[in-house]
Amino acid sequence: MPTEGFHNPASVLDQIGIAEGMVVADLGCGSGEIAMAMARRVGPNGFVNALDVLPTAIESVQAKIDSEHLENIHGQRVDLERSNGTKLSDKSQNLVYLGNVLWQTGKKQEVIREAARIAVSGGTVAAVEWNPGTGGFGPPAESRVSEESLRKLMSDAGLTVERVFPAGSYHYGLVAKKNA
Repeated sequence: MPTEGFHNPASVLDQIGIAEGMVVADLGCGSGEIAMAMARRVGPNGFVNALDVLPTAIESVQAKIDSEHLENIHGQRVDLERSNGTKLSDKSQNLVYLGNVLWQTGKKQEVIREAARIAVSGGTVAAVEWNPGTGGFGPPAESRVSEESLRKLMSDAGLTVERVFPAGSYHYGLVAKKNA
């Protein structure tokens, strides 16, 4: 598997503006690598909600939480594809992160709307997705979400796209703000 040019989690966290004291949701946290890096960044005064639909993902996150003895992160199994599926309160997260999530779902708008619902007014919703046209590596071309499509999904959910950033050779990132 090629790894050269893969996105660097620390660089992505710099790009999306995660900082000490934030309350953050990692939607579709997978094995938890990014969520764990987020927990270290937000520090003891912040909190990370590591959320995924797969029980094995949450088990992996919980094992990492236990091994690092972190108290500012919680893993939970959720359904991102339905309204209130994260089980988080409205306007409760300073930053909501979706890393390589949208290409995996047929309910992209529902996932973005859920992210927007839990973001505070003026808060950030950030996504990293596979670049279209990077060859046979990664998900099938028809599953990838173009920057144009992601911009529209964000806009339709009441978010304003602030910027797009390169997230390695195979990915791009997009940062949006929730309108007040």
